[in-house]
Amino acid sequence: LSRETKTYLEADLRLRGARILWGVLSGFARMVGQMLKNMLPERNSPAK
Repeated sequence: LSRETKTYLEADLRLRGARILWGVLSGFARMVGQMLKNMLPERNSPAK
């Protein structure tokens, strides 16, 4: 493998890994957001 090809492949792998990681993180954040949204009204309604 030439140096250019190796650098390109490493950058491609890093980019793909970052994209996967971002997908996992955003999905997790959305899930936590839904859980909090579901929990908060139940906790606030008895106080009213």
